Amino acid sequence: RQFTVVLDNEGCLWGVGYNSCGQLALEDVKHRSTFVKSTLDLPPFVEIAAGIAYVACVTDSGEVWEVGYGPVLGEKGNSLVWPRITPGVQNIKAVACGAFHTLMLAENGDLWGIGRNESYQLGLGHQITQTSPQRIPVENVAQISCAFQFSFIQ
Repeated sequence: RQFTVVLDNEGCLWGVGYNSCGQLALEDVKHRSTFVKSTLDLPPFVEIAAGIAYVACVTDSGEVWEVGYGPVLGEKGNSLVWPRITPGVQNIKAVACGAFHTLMLAENGDLWGIGRNESYQLGLGHQITQTSPQRIPVENVAQISCAFQFSFIQ
């Protein structure tokens, strides 16, 4: 929270604000008062979304990269996640983040979710937090968006 990320025309990530969980994709966790370009070795991205202290990014090949607050991203006991590719999903065209959960929409309309689920925000029929991507049982999804503890699926 209290940060902003921007994607430029070349697919580079820029950030400003709090960085205590590494969510600005820099080589440190210092806060920034002006926009700074990511200093990490990242591929170009075509879409980004931000949660409370993490960022999910999509490449043109459909990979989802994550950086920031580890427990949201499936890292047990690790508070920081430097950029990593989300395992188990491919051909992703869109991401949306709530405070502590992420939805990922595949080119074929399949929907995947990861993260906290105490308010059923992943749509899995239970309240169990998911530490790896789970296929959500809906078909032909066209659009997704998320807010604090809820999701919108069209």
